[in-house]
Amino acid sequence: MFEVVADGFEAGTIFLVGELDYELEREYVLQVCASNEGEPTSAHPTATQTVTVSVTDENDNSPSCTICPFHMSVDENSGTGMAAYMHSAYSVN
Repeated sequence: MFEVVADGFEAGTIFLVGELDYELEREYVLQVCASNEGEPTSAHPTATQTVTVSVTDENDNSPSCTICPFHMSVDENSGTGMAAYMHSAYSVN
């Protein structure tokens, strides 16, 4: 899901390389390791850092109707401003 790329001797960048979906995974925990040169050994000490990436929810799900389609009748002599129908819908977001 992520890729870490060294930007020289003292920095690095974490890149997103896949799509995130809050409903599937809300958090990622990464272990980033830095070393002076090459593979970690006593001659080449390392440092590790835990990076937690929290995924924020995007309103990406369409709302659903409780009864769709719905048909109704309204009398022709109904008064102006009369509530003809109260509709409800829900969204998983």
